[in-house]
Amino acid sequence: KKGVEVVEVERGGDVTYHGPGQMVAYPIFRIGSAVRTHVENMAQAGVLTCSDYGVASRWDKTKPGLWVHERKIAAIGVHVHKGVSIHGMALNVSGLLKGFQWIVPCGLHDTTITSLEREAETKHPPEMKQVMELFMKHLAETIKSPPFTFLPQLELFSYLEENNPSETT
Repeated sequence: KKGVEVVEVERGGDVTYHGPGQMVAYPIFRIGSAVRTHVENMAQAGVLTCSDYGVASRWDKTKPGLWVHERKIAAIGVHVHKGVSIHGMALNVSGLLKGFQWIVPCGLHDTTITSLEREAETKHPPEMKQVMELFMKHLAETIKSPPFTFLPQLELFSYLEENNPSETT
């Protein structure tokens, strides 16, 4: 009714929402069976990224995600196929969070969703490109990997549409 596309995927976690103002990072790595380590590495990179904006967040393994006090700022959910991780983390950076009102985020009732923009003590909202770059840097440091590049979603979808239109449906 709201004009929002619902997509079922195989990943850890429950229902989530992806929309404007979110940094959605789906790092694809060969992790073998080290799922917990991979999730904790992503969480640590998210905590460090939030910290760059003066926001103290924490990972909660009993309610997976990143939290600022009792407000959820990021969701984490992965799926591992043949030892390769897919899916990842969505950090709420800025913008409207209205879409979360239409669902029970991650199956957690009475959860307040927040964003870097709401929590940071800055005059200007965080810029998405800078947030993505900081997250990539922190993730590379956390997993002790050489720096890597990020493929923005629009580039990926553009590539898929040009090369195989049926893959985007």
